[in-house]
Amino acid sequence: DIALFDFVTARAFGQHDELLRWAHAHLAPNGKIVLWLGEDDAALLSQEPLWSWNQLLHIPGSQRRCLLVGSPL
Repeated sequence: DIALFDFVTARAFGQHDELLRWAHAHLAPNGKIVLWLGEDDAALLSQEPLWSWNQLLHIPGSQRRCLLVGSPL
């Protein structure tokens, strides 16, 4: 059996494709992924077609860091 999670979080990661593929398979039906990353990576990942992404949340006190929250389609 595969464990299903309500949330998957990550910070300072580089294997975006692998993480999204793993999270898609391991999130509960209403699960979310929460990523702490730079604006450039967030812009790239927010175009992933198998995910529904919320609006970026900028980290207070940070110049270019943000949270990207999404759920699998």
